[in-house]
Parts: sequence; C-alpha cells; structure tokens
Amino acid sequence: MVGRMLTLAHSSAPIAALSANLAAGCVGLFAPLATVITPLLGARTGRSGFFASARASIVGQFVLVTAASLTLIYALVTTDFSIKYVALNTTRATPIYYRETGLWGALEGSMLLWEWILIIFSGLVAWTYRDRHRELMPWVLMVFSIVSAFFLGVMAFASNPFEPIVPAPADGPGLNPLLEDANMLTHPPLLYTGFVGLTVPYAFAMAALIIGKVDEAWILTTRRWTPVKIGQRGVDILLDKAY
Repeated sequence: MVGRMLTLAHSSAPIAALSANLAAGCVGLFAPLATVITPLLGARTGRSGFFASARASIVGQFVLVTAASLTLIYALVTTDFSIKYVALNTTRATPIYYRETGLWGALEGSMLLWEWILIIFSGLVAWTYRDRHRELMPWVLMVFSIVSAFFLGVMAFASNPFEPIVPAPADGPGLNPLLEDANMLTHPPLLYTGFVGLTVPYAFAMAALIIGKVDEAWILTTRRWTPVKIGQRGVDILLDKAY
C-alpha cells in the first residue's frame, strides 16, 4: 500500500485521488492494528485506558473510511477519469444517480462499501456496550478489527479503488447496463448491511469462545441483532426477486 501511495504521489493523478489513497493507506496500516493490540493489552492489564484507545481507533477508522468513500463518490459524480475505477464504471452521459451507485457497481467499490458498513457496525457496538460486558468487549473489538483489517488488506494489495490510470481516458464505458435500474440505489446497500450486520453475533460468539465463557450472556446480548439481520435478509431476498 505504501508503494502505491508513493506512486500516486509522484503521478499526475488529481489531489482528490491522492488524498483518498493516503487516507485509505493510513487506515490500512495503522488503525486496525491499533484496535487489535489495544484490546489485548486492556484484557491483560485490566486498564480501562486501553479500551478507550480501542474505541478511539474505531472512530478514527470510521472517519478515514468515510472520507475515502465520499471521495470516491465525488470522483464518480465529477467523472474523474484519472482513477481507473471511475474510468471503468461511469461515463459523462451517465445520470448523476447512477454515477453515485457506481460506488457499489464493481468489485473495488463494493469492497469499500462493505468496509464502510462494517466500521459503522463496529462503532455502534463499541458505543452501545461501552459500559457493559467488560470481559467480552476487548475481544469483540479485536474480532471486528481483524475482519476490518482483512477487507482493508484486500483493498490495499489486490483491489485498490483509487488505482490511477495514465493517461486518463476522455470518457468511460459506464456501468453494466443490467445495473442501470432504480433498485440499484437501495438493493445492494441493504444486501450488504444484512450480511455485514451478522458480524455482530459472530464477534460476540468468538469473544465468548476465546475467554472460555460460553454461557447465555453473549446470546442474550446479540438476540436483538440476530433476528433483525435475519429478517432483513428475508426482505433482501424479496427485493432481489423484484430487482
């Protein structure tokens, strides 16, 4: 990721692409690592300051991933064809609302959207249970951070949504015509939210296994999340039929 950041810094790519790539690089290199390490230190030492640092790291991830996502949306809307993802997934004739949906119109942008939703759920869990489950929460945050680091790693090394293209083309081919549908505005984000939301019970289950406390505590905690996400998946399937 550092190599790509330096390459972009010395290329003719616009400052928007550079800023977004630097932000993604910072997230990928530092924030998840900090969020993995600090809960472990907190669990070992019992010092609450480490838990606060882990929550702050998640907030940092959210800010940077949000900045990267909004920058890519801006690049799609303004048809910044110096970014390869934009050049391949939009065109100057594409309506604005379909340019916006280009964020999840192909693999690289979909990975960024997935990470964006994941870090939102991470923040919600960290805030909701900030004063509860003190034994479980360090490990819950660690599991969330490992999942987050995986997706950020894929984007950094295999599926970079901010990869530049030189020379920049005058226009692009646009979205796949099959994706130019009104349901494209809502269906994929709802679908991803349903999938990513199941990370919450997964993180609590893994945390319970790690500390060897496989009682009903984590089940009672996640019972509000799991039925909602399963119900949402049912709605997603119905929408998929319409889509």
